[in-house]
Amino acid sequence: MGAWHLLTNDLWAAGVSSGGLPLGLFVAANGFLFLVGQLPAFRVLMVWVYDRTGSLLVAMLMHASLVFSTFVLGPAVIAGGALLVYDVGLAIGIWAVVAALAKLLHPPGSANAYPGGRGAWLPSDPNSWHEGAGSRW
Repeated sequence: MGAWHLLTNDLWAAGVSSGGLPLGLFVAANGFLFLVGQLPAFRVLMVWVYDRTGSLLVAMLMHASLVFSTFVLGPAVIAGGALLVYDVGLAIGIWAVVAALAKLLHPPGSANAYPGGRGAWLPSDPNSWHEGAGSRW
């Protein structure tokens, strides 16, 4: 999952970002919100994009856009509880995008969630993985 995310996103700036909250509580809450809320949701989107494009470059640009937007569009002066509330809102927003894509692309009652016919993330033929992500669908 990239343990270095904890170092850069949680521990590195925790002394400044914790605001009035106890440092231990802030690090635990912020780390949990990031590792359980934001990171998995964005990874779902990145995998979805890579799986449909087959382009590692597009996935890398998607990751770079998240990093850029976090620094440029994120609140400049926010700390403590307000930062945790912002993190919860960001996680909810990213998961909402995941849910909207899932509903849009695979509406309830559709015969198969994916063209492989198994209704799962895997293709119907496990040997087809070597053909490349974009060539399956």
